[in-house]
Amino acid sequence: MKDPISNEFHRLLNNQCSETELEDFLRKINEAQYQKRYGQLIRNTLASEVQPNEIDDYLQKRLDQRLALILGTDKGMESKLSAESKQSTGSIRSRIFKAPQKYLSLKYALAASILLTVSVALVFFGNQNAIKSVNPIVAKPIAPGGNEAILTLSDGTRLFLNDIGNGNLAQESGISIVKTKDGELIYQVMKDLEAGSVSEPVSGQISGKKVPLEYNVLETPKGGQYQIVLPDGTKVWLNAASSLKFPASFANLDKREVELRGEAYFEVAKDKFKPFKVMAIAAGDLKERVEVLGTHFNVSSYSNESSLKTTLLEGSVKIGTQLLVPGQQSVRSNAGLKIKEIDVEEVIAWKNGFFVFENDNLEGILKKLSRWYDVDIAYDGSLNHVKVIGSVSRNTDLPTVLRMLEKTDKFKFKVQGRRVSVMP
Repeated sequence: MKDPISNEFHRLLNNQCSETELEDFLRKINEAQYQKRYGQLIRNTLASEVQPNEIDDYLQKRLDQRLALILGTDKGMESKLSAESKQSTGSIRSRIFKAPQKYLSLKYALAASILLTVSVALVFFGNQNAIKSVNPIVAKPIAPGGNEAILTLSDGTRLFLNDIGNGNLAQESGISIVKTKDGELIYQVMKDLEAGSVSEPVSGQISGKKVPLEYNVLETPKGGQYQIVLPDGTKVWLNAASSLKFPASFANLDKREVELRGEAYFEVAKDKFKPFKVMAIAAGDLKERVEVLGTHFNVSSYSNESSLKTTLLEGSVKIGTQLLVPGQQSVRSNAGLKIKEIDVEEVIAWKNGFFVFENDNLEGILKKLSRWYDVDIAYDGSLNHVKVIGSVSRNTDLPTVLRMLEKTDKFKFKVQGRRVSVMP
């Protein structure tokens, strides 16, 4: 027979709680004598569904953060979730916990968000082999994306990086272009250029002649990603369906400027004499110039999104006349520019090999899945009212991810070839 605490906890998870029981839970969770017991129940629940080797260090960190919130020890996350709850309009949904509409005041929505952690852990971090074996959506799983890109040199030569071997690919403007076995391009300054014996073609006057600046373009298709080290040492991770245009060399230039379409994460090499600038281009006339000296940040500027987002992790960047500090995100839309606090771990999860959803709307999630799995997703109306919280590896095949999303009990998916239809 279950003890009262255990019985109450499982009634909450199974959507069998009364308003009084929910009030009781909110009171007890702030009392030290109950926190240890609740922590044990949560861990036991997860352990019964999740094998230890199925959660790596990154996902474990996320779970630990959520557990700290549940036990009342992470006030920063609590404030964040409280703010999200004010905007949720009662649309937080889960198979295991569905808060009745009349309970969705701020504190009830927050409680739903907290308890949802457990359900999401079961759905997103659960035994994926079991999910695959029951009623598969398609007989042949659609595999996730991988390291795939095309490099276009300044003379128009296109190098399909998947089709060529590792090693030295080309030489341009005193730069050696090297492909590594790990899916990375490295632009290395050649020794003779370092010694000053090679003329560098740049935009400007050289020996009385104006020489155009030479550009390279790295493009990833849907289902592709790639990493590159630029000539100045800046590291860039390029997400799916994106392109990065950059000078073949930064030598003799007074600034370092690149052009981005899509999404990329930057770790900029410090050079106080040469500012680094990213011209991000999205749909229509939506553009953003990001100016930095040396910092870590993420820029998302997809043409099928309604806004252009810059998220700062380290250092500082300038957006127009606004300066961002770490943990902030600028959102540029046709309505103007807004600055907000953001969970940076969620934003760069793609770089670390994960999808992380923190009360994200389903419509935005499906766009990410479409780009990564190279599929077309069709649905009628808007799906922005359906919210999802959870994480899953980007190495997971698409049918498994769709099965996880179906746990919301709000829609089903039908897959035909590379077309996915969303059905209520």
